[in-house]
Amino acid sequence: MALEGLVVPAVTLFDEQGGLDLPKNSRYGRSLLDEGVLHLFTLAPAGEPFLLTPAERVALAEKMAESSNFYSDLWAGIPPGSPDEAGAFADEMEAAGASVQVIYPPRSPQPPEPASLEQYLQSFRDRTRFPLVLLNHPLVNGYALPPPVVADLASRGIINGLLDADEAASSLSSFLAVAPEGFSVLTGRDRYAFVDLQGGARGAVLETANLLPKLSLALVEAARKGDEERGRALQAEVDILRELCARVPGPAGLKFLARALRETDEGYRAPNGPPAPEARQALEAALAPHREALSQHL
Repeated sequence: MALEGLVVPAVTLFDEQGGLDLPKNSRYGRSLLDEGVLHLFTLAPAGEPFLLTPAERVALAEKMAESSNFYSDLWAGIPPGSPDEAGAFADEMEAAGASVQVIYPPRSPQPPEPASLEQYLQSFRDRTRFPLVLLNHPLVNGYALPPPVVADLASRGIINGLLDADEAASSLSSFLAVAPEGFSVLTGRDRYAFVDLQGGARGAVLETANLLPKLSLALVEAARKGDEERGRALQAEVDILRELCARVPGPAGLKFLARALRETDEGYRAPNGPPAPEARQALEAALAPHREALSQHL
């Protein structure tokens, strides 16, 4: 299975009482597929997996897998836990229909010892032949993974890919420099997406793709074709979406703007509540000057 192209880390939608709303999430997943997305990523950091119970995570993955079509696949995040707990959850994700597992390494103030990380990941490798992608996200994990450690794990077939969401400018290039042949490094950095793809990233996992998936698909295609001028222009539009999202903390900005741009459902769970009325008005006003240009990607 190819670990490449655009992957959309889907937000998770809730009902008015904060309960997990499976019909909303099913419609949301189908709306992304209808726009041409081939890889849905559920339980990504943008999907607020730490606000979901284990049973809710399984139910969400099953519903998102049901939304998939013949041409698409489902990637599932595996939040950290004990090897037995996380491994059992990974089994449930595979049974639910996920064909790629994105492994969150154990959370800690500092990177785990290489032997400890290998033991943790080996518990997943022993359970499945499906691809395993390791998440490098300092804001989620608490640390940045060392590139030589990742390269060693890759060279021995314990992991098949890396999703790099570290905003340090040189992070992705440092992994590419030591990646063994056939290993997929994917960028999870919206602000560097086009540069990262030009530099060798095989795919892009972009939170802003929740808003205008066709824009993100076009950016990935421009990088594939080496179309510098178009790629830079598309990246500028991604940057506009990033700036708009940053006006409302957390996933609330993504959810609100997805509704504003693509008329999707909304839905929030505390502590990540909906934008206040004043914030909604301000975000609508900030979006207004860009709406016509962005509408070309609808």
